[in-house]
Amino acid sequence: MLSFSRLRSGIQLTKLKSQLLTRFEQLDIDGNGISKSDLELQEQIRKANMRANNIRNWAKNDLDGNAFVTRRELRILLSRKVPRTLRFAGERVPTTAKQRTNLTKKAVDEAMKADIDEDGAISMQEAIGARSNSRISRHIYSRYSIARKLPTPLDVNRDGTVSQAEIGIAIDRILKRLDTNRDGILNRDEVQYYHQLRRQAKKVLPL
Repeated sequence: MLSFSRLRSGIQLTKLKSQLLTRFEQLDIDGNGISKSDLELQEQIRKANMRANNIRNWAKNDLDGNAFVTRRELRILLSRKVPRTLRFAGERVPTTAKQRTNLTKKAVDEAMKADIDEDGAISMQEAIGARSNSRISRHIYSRYSIARKLPTPLDVNRDGTVSQAEIGIAIDRILKRLDTNRDGILNRDEVQYYHQLRRQAKKVLPL
């Protein structure tokens, strides 16, 4: 949810808390605290962004602008990306014309898997189709774990929503523990202490 992972020495605790609360507000899409609905909306936004990226990549391959990407277009573009040298026995050796042809064919065949109806061309709909969405879903779950439950240690009153007050209390508690010399500024030793605690806690809280 919120991340302390980029803590740096010399930062004032008041500034750090302000940054974390700003991040909280960004995650609190409906303005009523972070709940399951916010997490679901975040997942939808990320999926939409990834689909948009798929469309941009598809459009770059549509050389003639007819809204279809053909095997020929892919061959032209992907052949330019085939390496001219390969590492062999610790040295760079030139690739042969046959090797470049085979590498291009392999790349084109992989890209053409998006041609779901197998008509020899990839439409925009196919570019964001079922296979792509399946990969997106796997990526979203593994990277962001949005499908997981709301972190209950932060939801003090167990109402299914983490409020700004609750997150503020958690931040204060964490920062107080980190600021061992009570000077209001994190030094190098305190930052290292945080990372040590984080490893020991094994993410009991989503810090």
